[in-house]
Amino acid sequence: MLSSSNSTICNSLAKFRSQTLQKLCNGLQTRTRVVVCELPGKTAESDVKPVDQLSPKERRKLRNERREALKEEKGSWKEQVETKLDVKKKPPKGWDQILDINRLASKGYVWYMVSTPKKAEHEAAEQLHIQFAQMFPGMKYEVLTPSIPSFRKLKSGRYSDSRVRLYPGCLLIRCVMNRDVYNMIRSNLRIYNFFGTKAQGTSVSDMIIPSAVSIIEIEELFRKMEEAEAEFKVLKEEADREADEREKLEKQAKLKAQIENLPPPPPTIEKGALIRINVGPFINHTGIVNYVDHENETVQLSVVIFGQSTDAELRIDEVTVLEASR
Repeated sequence: MLSSSNSTICNSLAKFRSQTLQKLCNGLQTRTRVVVCELPGKTAESDVKPVDQLSPKERRKLRNERREALKEEKGSWKEQVETKLDVKKKPPKGWDQILDINRLASKGYVWYMVSTPKKAEHEAAEQLHIQFAQMFPGMKYEVLTPSIPSFRKLKSGRYSDSRVRLYPGCLLIRCVMNRDVYNMIRSNLRIYNFFGTKAQGTSVSDMIIPSAVSIIEIEELFRKMEEAEAEFKVLKEEADREADEREKLEKQAKLKAQIENLPPPPPTIEKGALIRINVGPFINHTGIVNYVDHENETVQLSVVIFGQSTDAELRIDEVTVLEASR
């Protein structure tokens, strides 16, 4: 009994071992790589060998060929790394090169920003115009105080022409920067300093190297100013038109009221009118007009004094009409 059972177990183990070996062999055959390599004196068809059958020397040769092909296609690994990282050139470290303002001229005609006392931007700009005209008469430059309309409405209904500064205490200067221009701007008593970076690693620790304002910021600034100016122009024209119409109506109403409130005209001097004498010995006496001489502007009148009628001749401006003739 025991011998028969042992033989059965041995047979099953042998069968399992043979099946496992067969599966392993099939897997190795499916995973075997075939590489074509041309050896000297042989054709490509005869050189088809699996990788397992290549000698170490053949494998090294195949690997080197692949590297050379990749190098010709994409360049050396050093060039690939430099292109990928795009290594920037390091700034000069010498203090004489750091403080060299003349190297800013390579940036060309660009904008720079300086700080000024608040509410003194216009005075600083006027002084800069004078300095440029005196020291660099043929140089191209621009000075800008960024501002927009205040949109403040007056009691009359019109808009004020006052403006609001976008950057209080700042001024924009456009020029080609060099050492002479830099010294001229710094000598302006209305200008504090440039906006930029401090000169690190030098004995001049308080010196600031000017930094150019980016084109994107300048374009955004001009766009904002143009939009504000266009909007203000439309609102101002409409407000001025309404204010003109309103002022016209007010003037007409005022003139009409003045005409209505005028006192009645004084009675005219004519024969038979009662008058009062304003000058002479007969002052404050009354009389009756007998004749009016318009050519010589005189009147002849009769004045009753002590019960007797006395004739007199006076100028028209020396008497006042009290009652018109009937």
